[in-house]
Amino acid sequence: MRFYTEDKKLLTLIKTQGGKFISAKCFNDKALTNKDLEETDKLKSISQAIKYLQEICLKK
Repeated sequence: MRFYTEDKKLLTLIKTQGGKFISAKCFNDKALTNKDLEETDKLKSISQAIKYLQEICLKK
């Protein structure tokens, strides 16, 4: 699964299994932690997940 920023740039690549995120990597090669993946699974909508991923991946 791929998520993109509003300007169409790749944000995150995510691997899923059984409807859950099992691994994810930001465009800048930062890997999400298990805690990050668990938090993302708890979110109720794709837009919330994208916002959360942006906070992690775009953090400087």
